[in-house]
Amino acid sequence: MKIRPGARKFLRRLKEHYEIFVFTAACPAYAQLVVQELDPENKIISYVLDRTYCHETRNGLYIKDLRIIKNRDLKNMIIVDNLVHSFGFQIHNGVPILEWRGDKEDDELKHLTNYLLEAQKYDDIREFNKERLRLSELVNHKLEDSTP
Repeated sequence: MKIRPGARKFLRRLKEHYEIFVFTAACPAYAQLVVQELDPENKIISYVLDRTYCHETRNGLYIKDLRIIKNRDLKNMIIVDNLVHSFGFQIHNGVPILEWRGDKEDDELKHLTNYLLEAQKYDDIREFNKERLRLSELVNHKLEDSTP
């Protein structure tokens, strides 16, 4: 199994500031293998939500709905995914990341660490994401472009 450069360091660092869930569209067995590889001592990742917790669209896409996580406020939750549609139900909670394609020099997690450390200073992470990422503007622009 290949792991993105800096993934374990990223998780250890962020665990100091965030409760970490793995929410994946992978099947349960594969999700557990990945988590075991990333966190063999079970000290970093609090929960694993796999494909069975996702909504599958008619096109076979998986959407992750953060509302499934009870006793947590959406204003304090971030979902990081390389597929933006995955967090379509809560666009302002989402942070897109480039897909890792095996590049050993990849440093996306360094940038993501800085972003997430800055985000945790905000009372409502969704406001931080709205200001910084402006994903809803991209969605609205795309909708305007497709209007006849």
